[in-house]
Amino acid sequence: MDLRFLNSLYEIRLAVEPAASALAALRRSEESLARMRALIDEFRQPGHTRSTFAEVDLALHLEIAAASGNPFMRSVGAIIEAALMASFVDSSPVTDQGRLSHSTEDHAAIVEAIAVRDATAAAQAMTQVIEEGRRNRALLLEAGKDNR
Repeated sequence: MDLRFLNSLYEIRLAVEPAASALAALRRSEESLARMRALIDEFRQPGHTRSTFAEVDLALHLEIAAASGNPFMRSVGAIIEAALMASFVDSSPVTDQGRLSHSTEDHAAIVEAIAVRDATAAAQAMTQVIEEGRRNRALLLEAGKDNR
């Protein structure tokens, strides 16, 4: 994935995912919230590989889209799912404990904002996660490295 492709992916994510998070805060069910919290617990489990961390990451983002109650939000997620998975595997922070912890807690902030039905905080937390991912990945691409 080159920087142009990644920027296109981040643009669509920024257009859709904060809105999905805000709607999820307003519409989520207790069952959906329980699934999101279970995924945060999975984030916190030790021993993740790049792939297992990315699988949990993707599952959380798709659960948030589904919790929005808008079938188009989930459909957009399905359309970009393969690109998201590849991006999440590439940028998985499993080799850096500080980044891993930071990423986990940033994702937990989204879920907690959804839990208390704070649409604004949910959208802001999702935007922060997306922007942080973009910055980290862009730095790696510009340096001609990856973070493996």
